[in-house]
Amino acid sequence: MGGIVTAVPTILFSAQFACNRVIEGEFSKETLFTLAYLCTASTAVGVGLAAAAAAIFPVTMLGAGPAALQV
Repeated sequence: MGGIVTAVPTILFSAQFACNRVIEGEFSKETLFTLAYLCTASTAVGVGLAAAAAAIFPVTMLGAGPAALQV
């Protein structure tokens, strides 16, 4: 889930950036690989944050409600 949440805005930003570069006639292979790296790194960070949240608050990931309300 965390990977999806962070990937969507990054992919949208990358698509807009690539479209602007194509319109300007400055799109290159370097730009393509930079955008691919950006998307991959962003998704990896989101997956890592989701894994950390699941390790710290396992009850919330099970759908049992917020950990702060569990007594």
